[in-house]
Amino acid sequence: MLISKLKRLVLLRHAESFANAIKGGRVHVDTEEELRALCRWSDEKVPLTPAGIIQAQQAGIGLAARYGYFDCAYHTGYERSRQTLAEILKQFPWWHTEVREEIRFRERESGYGHYMTRATYEARYPEMKAYWDLVGPFFSVPPGGESVAGLREARTLPALQELLGDPSLCNKSIIIVLHGRSMTAVKYDLDIWNPQQASNFMQYDNPKNCEGFLYERSSQSNILELIGPAL
Repeated sequence: MLISKLKRLVLLRHAESFANAIKGGRVHVDTEEELRALCRWSDEKVPLTPAGIIQAQQAGIGLAARYGYFDCAYHTGYERSRQTLAEILKQFPWWHTEVREEIRFRERESGYGHYMTRATYEARYPEMKAYWDLVGPFFSVPPGGESVAGLREARTLPALQELLGDPSLCNKSIIIVLHGRSMTAVKYDLDIWNPQQASNFMQYDNPKNCEGFLYERSSQSNILELIGPAL
């Protein structure tokens, strides 16, 4: 159980990136043309689409209306996270928000298959489907990548513990703009999940772009409680 003296914590997935638009919800692209489009950037440099920029601005308007301010805001160092946060904070012209980078909240390392078509991936790693079906999405490790369980243990849990224990953030309102799989890892500890709950979230409830969750400190204890959707 994580103890915190934050007043409020908002987790938000970044707005639509070019990779999101190209993949359209698929794990792998199907055509060489799509692969060439995806290979214009390494993962950390993928920017937002024009629609994603508008999406981030609209999210910022909604966040400003609901919360009024954030004392401190985190991005992951990835371009899509950084851009999303920048567009959000433009909607808070009356408030100075401290911006911090925490790279440990970055997306799961997806490994070698990220830059392969589906056909190439299945030909090179024919055993992966059976492995993935057996082990499940939380513990499965993609070739050359990391599992969500692994990223939680190595990255998001230590980063979250440091953030929640930071005395400079006592009674502050915080937002973290992060990624789908790293959000799962953070929620694993905030929501006190077990692996099956995390797997179910990944399969059925993974947040869309600019969706997220609101946590507030309980009046009875120093525990952050899930209140509901961020917007």
